Amino acid sequence: MSSDIIEPKQLQVRITLAEENLIEQLDGFFSRVLNIISEIDEMFGDVFQGRLEVLRTRIVKTLGVNRDLRNVYRSILEYASRVAPALVSSIHYFNVLSSSSEFLESTHRLCMHLSLLQTPLKMDEDVVIFVQKTLNLLIDGVNRLRNALKIYIEVPVKMGEALSEILKAIQNLRTYYDESYTRVIKGGIDMVSIAIMDDIDNIINSFIRIYEALSCLHAVKRS
Repeated sequence: MSSDIIEPKQLQVRITLAEENLIEQLDGFFSRVLNIISEIDEMFGDVFQGRLEVLRTRIVKTLGVNRDLRNVYRSILEYASRVAPALVSSIHYFNVLSSSSEFLESTHRLCMHLSLLQTPLKMDEDVVIFVQKTLNLLIDGVNRLRNALKIYIEVPVKMGEALSEILKAIQNLRTYYDESYTRVIKGGIDMVSIAIMDDIDNIINSFIRIYEALSCLHAVKRS
Protein backbone atom coordinates (compact mmCIF):
# COMPACT_ATOMS: atom_id res chain seq x y z
CA MET A 1 0.00 0.00 0.00
CA SER A 2 1.37 3.40 -0.99
CA SER A 3 2.12 5.88 1.76
CA ASP A 4 0.84 9.47 1.86
CA ILE A 5 3.90 10.49 3.85
CA ILE A 6 6.28 12.72 1.88
CA GLU A 7 9.90 11.83 2.55
CA PRO A 8 12.34 14.71 3.22
CA LYS A 9 14.14 14.06 -0.08
CA GLN A 10 10.86 14.20 -2.01
CA LEU A 11 9.91 17.43 -0.26
CA GLN A 12 13.27 18.97 -1.18
CA VAL A 13 12.73 18.04 -4.82
CA ARG A 14 9.31 19.73 -4.78
CA ILE A 15 10.79 22.87 -3.21
CA THR A 16 13.60 22.97 -5.76
CA LEU A 17 11.21 22.59 -8.68
CA ALA A 18 8.93 25.30 -7.31
CA GLU A 19 11.85 27.69 -6.93
CA GLU A 20 13.21 26.91 -10.38
CA ASN A 21 9.78 27.50 -11.89
CA LEU A 22 9.50 30.83 -10.09
CA ILE A 23 12.92 31.96 -11.31
CA GLU A 24 12.11 30.92 -14.88
CA GLN A 25 8.93 33.00 -14.69
CA LEU A 26 10.95 35.98 -13.44
CA ASP A 27 13.42 35.55 -16.29
CA GLY A 28 10.55 35.61 -18.79
CA PHE A 29 9.20 38.72 -17.08
CA PHE A 30 12.52 40.57 -17.35
CA SER A 31 12.87 39.50 -20.97
CA ARG A 32 9.67 41.42 -21.69
CA VAL A 33 10.85 44.32 -19.52
CA LEU A 34 13.82 44.61 -21.86
CA ASN A 35 11.42 44.95 -24.79
CA ILE A 36 9.68 47.86 -23.06
CA ILE A 37 12.96 49.63 -22.31
CA SER A 38 14.12 49.18 -25.90
CA GLU A 39 10.82 50.57 -27.17
CA ILE A 40 11.15 53.60 -24.88
CA ASP A 41 14.65 54.13 -26.25
CA GLU A 42 13.14 54.17 -29.75
CA MET A 43 10.63 56.78 -28.58
CA PHE A 44 13.43 59.21 -27.84
CA GLY A 45 14.77 58.56 -31.32
CA ASP A 46 11.31 59.60 -32.58
CA VAL A 47 11.49 62.74 -30.45
CA PHE A 48 14.92 63.60 -31.83
CA GLN A 49 13.70 63.10 -35.41
CA GLY A 50 10.46 65.02 -34.81
CA ARG A 51 8.23 62.02 -35.62
CA LEU A 52 5.22 62.89 -33.44
CA GLU A 53 2.73 60.45 -35.00
CA VAL A 54 5.22 57.58 -34.84
CA LEU A 55 5.92 58.50 -31.23
CA ARG A 56 2.21 58.47 -30.33
CA THR A 57 1.70 55.08 -32.00
CA ARG A 58 4.70 53.67 -30.16
CA ILE A 59 3.44 55.04 -26.83
CA VAL A 60 0.01 53.41 -27.27
CA LYS A 61 1.68 50.11 -28.20
CA THR A 62 4.06 50.24 -25.23
CA LEU A 63 1.30 51.09 -22.76
CA GLY A 64 -0.56 48.01 -24.02
CA VAL A 65 2.55 45.85 -23.55
CA ASN A 66 2.94 47.33 -20.08
CA ARG A 67 -0.65 46.37 -19.20
CA ASP A 68 -0.10 42.83 -20.49
CA LEU A 69 3.10 42.54 -18.48
CA ARG A 70 1.23 43.74 -15.40
CA ASN A 71 -1.03 40.71 -15.83
CA VAL A 72 2.05 38.49 -16.11
CA TYR A 73 3.34 40.07 -12.91
CA ARG A 74 0.08 39.24 -11.11
CA SER A 75 0.31 35.66 -12.32
CA ILE A 76 3.86 35.33 -10.97
CA LEU A 77 2.79 36.96 -7.70
CA GLU A 78 -0.04 34.44 -7.37
CA TYR A 79 2.32 31.53 -8.02
CA ALA A 80 4.87 32.90 -5.52
CA SER A 81 2.10 33.16 -2.92
CA ARG A 82 1.12 29.52 -3.46
CA VAL A 83 4.64 28.13 -3.09
CA ALA A 84 5.81 30.62 -0.43
CA PRO A 85 5.20 28.27 2.54
CA ALA A 86 7.75 25.85 1.08
CA LEU A 87 10.45 28.49 0.53
CA VAL A 88 12.62 29.73 3.36
CA SER A 89 13.59 32.74 1.24
CA SER A 90 10.10 33.68 0.05
CA ILE A 91 10.28 37.21 1.51
CA HIS A 92 13.13 38.06 -0.85
CA TYR A 93 11.17 36.83 -3.85
CA PHE A 94 8.30 39.08 -2.82
CA ASN A 95 10.76 41.97 -2.54
CA VAL A 96 11.95 41.27 -6.08
CA LEU A 97 8.33 41.28 -7.25
CA SER A 98 7.43 44.44 -5.33
CA SER A 99 10.33 46.34 -6.86
CA SER A 100 9.45 44.92 -10.29
CA SER A 101 5.96 46.36 -9.88
CA GLU A 102 7.46 49.77 -9.09
CA PHE A 103 9.68 49.40 -12.17
CA LEU A 104 6.62 48.84 -14.37
CA GLU A 105 4.78 51.75 -12.80
CA SER A 106 7.71 54.08 -13.51
CA THR A 107 7.92 53.03 -17.17
CA HIS A 108 4.17 53.65 -17.45
CA ARG A 109 4.53 57.16 -16.02
CA LEU A 110 7.43 57.88 -18.37
CA CYS A 111 5.27 56.96 -21.36
CA MET A 112 2.45 59.15 -20.07
CA HIS A 113 4.81 62.09 -19.67
CA LEU A 114 6.12 61.56 -23.21
CA SER A 115 2.53 61.68 -24.46
CA LEU A 116 2.36 65.31 -23.25
CA LEU A 117 4.72 66.40 -26.02
CA GLN A 118 3.00 68.36 -28.78
CA THR A 119 3.82 69.55 -32.31
CA PRO A 120 6.45 70.70 -33.01
CA LEU A 121 8.37 68.16 -30.94
CA LYS A 122 10.76 70.04 -28.71
CA MET A 123 13.15 68.43 -26.27
CA ASP A 124 16.66 69.55 -25.49
CA GLU A 125 19.19 67.43 -27.38
CA ASP A 126 21.19 66.93 -24.17
CA VAL A 127 18.11 65.43 -22.51
CA VAL A 128 17.55 62.98 -25.37
CA ILE A 129 21.22 61.91 -25.34
CA PHE A 130 21.16 61.62 -21.55
CA VAL A 131 18.03 59.46 -21.50
CA GLN A 132 19.15 57.15 -24.31
CA LYS A 133 22.58 56.61 -22.73
CA THR A 134 20.91 55.87 -19.37
CA LEU A 135 18.49 53.42 -20.99
CA ASN A 136 21.36 51.60 -22.71
CA LEU A 137 23.15 51.24 -19.37
CA LEU A 138 19.90 49.98 -17.85
CA ILE A 139 19.50 47.40 -20.62
CA ASP A 140 23.01 46.16 -19.84
CA GLY A 141 22.07 45.85 -16.16
CA VAL A 142 18.84 43.92 -16.85
CA ASN A 143 20.73 41.56 -19.17
CA ARG A 144 23.19 40.86 -16.34
CA LEU A 145 20.23 40.31 -14.02
CA ARG A 146 18.78 37.71 -16.37
CA ASN A 147 22.17 36.02 -16.56
CA ALA A 148 22.29 35.90 -12.75
CA LEU A 149 18.87 34.24 -12.61
CA LYS A 150 20.05 31.51 -15.00
CA ILE A 151 23.23 31.01 -12.98
CA TYR A 152 21.22 30.81 -9.77
CA ILE A 153 19.55 27.68 -11.15
CA GLU A 154 22.30 26.15 -13.26
CA VAL A 155 25.59 27.06 -11.52
CA PRO A 156 24.72 28.48 -8.07
CA VAL A 157 28.37 28.53 -6.96
CA LYS A 158 28.96 31.33 -9.49
CA MET A 159 26.08 33.45 -8.25
CA GLY A 160 28.41 35.73 -6.28
CA GLU A 161 30.29 36.60 -9.47
CA ALA A 162 27.04 37.22 -11.34
CA LEU A 163 25.82 39.58 -8.62
CA SER A 164 29.13 41.46 -8.76
CA GLU A 165 28.53 42.02 -12.48
CA ILE A 166 25.09 43.48 -11.77
CA LEU A 167 26.60 45.75 -9.12
CA LYS A 168 29.16 47.06 -11.61
CA ALA A 169 26.35 47.86 -14.02
CA ILE A 170 24.44 49.64 -11.25
CA GLN A 171 27.46 51.70 -10.26
CA ASN A 172 28.00 52.77 -13.88
CA LEU A 173 24.31 53.58 -14.23
CA ARG A 174 24.04 55.54 -10.98
CA THR A 175 27.25 57.47 -11.60
CA TYR A 176 26.29 58.45 -15.13
CA TYR A 177 22.76 59.47 -14.13
CA ASP A 178 23.84 61.58 -11.14
CA GLU A 179 26.62 63.40 -12.97
CA SER A 180 24.58 64.00 -16.13
CA TYR A 181 21.41 65.03 -14.28
CA THR A 182 23.17 67.94 -12.61
CA ARG A 183 24.74 69.08 -15.88
CA VAL A 184 21.48 68.86 -17.86
CA ILE A 185 19.38 70.60 -15.20
CA LYS A 186 21.84 73.49 -14.99
CA GLY A 187 21.31 74.07 -18.72
CA GLY A 188 17.63 74.81 -18.09
CA ILE A 189 14.95 72.43 -19.38
CA ASP A 190 11.15 72.22 -19.57
CA MET A 191 8.89 70.58 -16.99
CA VAL A 192 8.12 67.53 -19.14
CA SER A 193 11.84 66.78 -19.45
CA ILE A 194 12.28 67.14 -15.69
CA ALA A 195 9.37 64.73 -15.09
CA ILE A 196 10.88 62.21 -17.53
CA MET A 197 14.29 62.43 -15.88
CA ASP A 198 12.66 61.82 -12.50
CA ASP A 199 10.85 58.80 -13.96
CA ILE A 200 14.22 57.46 -15.10
CA ASP A 201 15.56 57.96 -11.56
CA ASN A 202 12.64 55.95 -10.15
CA ILE A 203 13.29 53.17 -12.67
CA ILE A 204 16.95 53.03 -11.61
CA ASN A 205 16.03 52.91 -7.92
CA SER A 206 13.57 50.07 -8.57
CA PHE A 207 16.26 48.14 -10.42
CA ILE A 208 18.68 48.65 -7.53
CA ARG A 209 16.09 47.27 -5.09
CA ILE A 210 15.61 44.21 -7.33
CA TYR A 211 19.36 43.62 -7.18
CA GLU A 212 19.39 44.03 -3.39
CA ALA A 213 16.57 41.50 -2.96
CA LEU A 214 18.40 39.05 -5.22
CA SER A 215 21.56 39.55 -3.15
CA CYS A 216 19.63 38.73 0.03
CA LEU A 217 18.23 35.65 -1.68
CA HIS A 218 21.76 34.49 -2.46
CA ALA A 219 22.90 35.19 1.11
CA VAL A 220 20.11 33.00 2.51
CA LYS A 221 20.89 30.23 0.06
CA ARG A 222 24.56 30.36 0.94
CA SER A 223 24.02 30.23 4.72
